[in-house]
Amino acid sequence: MKNFDECFSIEFNNDYMEAKLHYYDEINPVDLDIQKFEEWLFDQGVTMGIDQTKMDAIANQFSELEFPLIIARGKSTQDGTDGRIEYELNLDNQLLDRTETYDFREVMKIPVVKGGDVLARMIPPTEGTNGYNVVGKQLIAKSGKSSQLKAGNNVTFNSENNTFYATADGQVQFVQDKLQVQVVYEINETISMKTGNINFIGSIIIHGDVPSGYHIKAGGDVKIFGLVEAANITAGGSIFISEGFSGMKTGVLKAGNDIQVGYINQGFAQANHNIFVENSILHSECIAYNSLISKNGNMIGGTLSAGRLIEAQDIGNRLNTKTNILFGLGEEFEEKKQYELLRQKRLQEKLEHIEELGKRIQTTNYETNPKLRIALLQQKNKLNIVEHEIKEIEDWINNMESFNGLERFARLKVKQNLYPNTVISFGKYQQTIQRDYYKIQMRLEQNEIKTISL
Repeated sequence: MKNFDECFSIEFNNDYMEAKLHYYDEINPVDLDIQKFEEWLFDQGVTMGIDQTKMDAIANQFSELEFPLIIARGKSTQDGTDGRIEYELNLDNQLLDRTETYDFREVMKIPVVKGGDVLARMIPPTEGTNGYNVVGKQLIAKSGKSSQLKAGNNVTFNSENNTFYATADGQVQFVQDKLQVQVVYEINETISMKTGNINFIGSIIIHGDVPSGYHIKAGGDVKIFGLVEAANITAGGSIFISEGFSGMKTGVLKAGNDIQVGYINQGFAQANHNIFVENSILHSECIAYNSLISKNGNMIGGTLSAGRLIEAQDIGNRLNTKTNILFGLGEEFEEKKQYELLRQKRLQEKLEHIEELGKRIQTTNYETNPKLRIALLQQKNKLNIVEHEIKEIEDWINNMESFNGLERFARLKVKQNLYPNTVISFGKYQQTIQRDYYKIQMRLEQNEIKTISL
């Protein structure tokens, strides 16, 4: 028979993952030596992935084959899977049930664990399977990436079973790439001189009231089973108040997540997510970067701002008390922003003066001089206070500017009555209500404030 080179040729695809056999001349199948043919394939560079079924067909059923045919296929790599974390419990605060029967008193459940509880298991990555092409080149698979989760405060990691355990009772939280347990500080009485102000890294539970003048600050959540008067409550997480908030024009609530409260009267409330009020909001300033909702009550007087939704039974009252409803940023924000920027500049100058004072003290023999040591401690305390005030201004400006442009997606929902002298603002577009409305929804459409019946 003729040489194989005269009758056949090999065609490789671009990545050499397939070899295609072409046939050009008649050949007597009886004369074809399949062993020599396989040696010819090797000479052509086809060394891996030869299809033995096709080789058998060439040897025994040559006249029935249709050319060209794929004589060899490579094996693709199979990349490894990334490592992952399997959690043993729900680590998120339970979301609010938004049905008509939801109860504001039951919606915030802090995920609390006991020492020794299993928190999570780390599933390791796999290495993957290498491949090859038809000319014998090995293809290296990518290994999966390991999970970056680490054990934080009050959490330990057992490398033998790849499991995270709690080492203390407390609240589970994520801080950057760490899983940690923050212990809960619980007070079984009304806040008083006995307890004093509270500043705690974890969550705080108070089984009583918080009277006027007290400061409660938590890195986690604050849960109060009582009444809050003109106090200052700050939480990195959520604030829950089972009774109400009577701010007397000086009380402040600030939450990194949600605020849930029975009522708000003459207070300031700011939440980075939502404010849920079971009853009324009266003569107060409230800012929610998502939703501001009064389930069963009225919103009367004051200024109420939200990024997405404001909802209430009634807004305003029959006495035509002026009530401001704001979506997005208006002129009032710009005025206040300029004031805060000026205050920030003055604080920065004060900060530089305090820092310079500290440098001068440190150049002396303050370690052996009691008065200078006290002066240095006072300097550091003032420095911390001013730095905190500067950061508060920066955070306020950044949070408020996150409202910018949201008016296009926002809506006002009034389930019963909208009374006159309510001022509705969607960014720079403003409308003062001149007559009574009943069961309506308002939104911004094509730069006009539209009113739609519910």
